Amino acid sequence: TTFHNRVQISPNLIDYFPLNGDGLRLNWAHAVNSRSKLISALRGDDLMIEADVSLAETSRYPVPIMAHPPNNASDLTLEDFLIEIVRSNCAKGIKLDFKSTRVVEPAFRVLARHVDFIKGPIVLNADILVGPNNPETTPVDAWTFLMLCRTRFPRAIISIGWTTNLDGQMKIGYSREMVDHMASLVREYNLMQPLTFPVNATLLKYSICEIQRLLF
Repeated sequence: TTFHNRVQISPNLIDYFPLNGDGLRLNWAHAVNSRSKLISALRGDDLMIEADVSLAETSRYPVPIMAHPPNNASDLTLEDFLIEIVRSNCAKGIKLDFKSTRVVEPAFRVLARHVDFIKGPIVLNADILVGPNNPETTPVDAWTFLMLCRTRFPRAIISIGWTTNLDGQMKIGYSREMVDHMASLVREYNLMQPLTFPVNATLLKYSICEIQRLLF
């Protein structure tokens, strides 16, 4: 299916796809971190393909691969993932979720080689702040991620969120301080690109008023 050509791409996913303004109709293929899942996603009806980008440490030179920690191996590198996206000649969008600070720079070098040939919208995602319930995951460095997004991929959508911990019985939502910190980063880095703030749905119900502060 063809929606828009590369020059006409709207940065707004709801405007780009034929959704009649209804974001709930934007269907996703999640965790597309293997060759078989990528083939299935490209052949299927999902409009967006989401995948995790990690760093494989098994080779002499660290290679960006499609994997979600603690997995550190995959049959699909980021390079091959993007080659297949381009080769498919489809207008599906992609969302790349960067799982560590170390993978950002090498992954962005790979993406730079293919970005001009990708027809659909590109969303670049990272958890750059510590979130609720004392998560153990280390956030991606905000300066590294935001500066590279802004300077290298000005037409991409930036998606920035918080690390979270859902293991405990006690659930605490996003605090005002967490939300205000995120808003201050947007202003500090003068982000003019379209932004999205991914939140965990199970925590959102505790944080409606706080999250609304991001609608500035």
